[in-house]
Amino acid sequence: MFGKFLYVTRPVAPTTADVCDLCQMTIDSLPDFVLLEIFDFYVGQASEDSLEGIEVWIALVDVCRKWRDIVFESPRRLNLQLLCTDTKCVWELLDIWPPLPIVVSGFD
Repeated sequence: MFGKFLYVTRPVAPTTADVCDLCQMTIDSLPDFVLLEIFDFYVGQASEDSLEGIEVWIALVDVCRKWRDIVFESPRRLNLQLLCTDTKCVWELLDIWPPLPIVVSGFD
């Protein structure tokens, strides 16, 4: 013999997923000045770590045209530089990048 089932529901607090559904935003919808702030933080953190961090901005310009334009419109703020070492020469890169300062390191 089967009895009747009683289903009791209780209020459930919204989850993170529920809250995020209300305010979804893609990176494409961020204004340029917000992206520049993010880029500035990213480049600043990386360049403090080592000489190799000097060219971390190259990853940003490879993402899309919008990011490339933002980076190249702010070379001083982002401290854009090319790194030349005894194992890596920038001569081949000079014709693909805009005029940028060159950091020379590792030569005796």
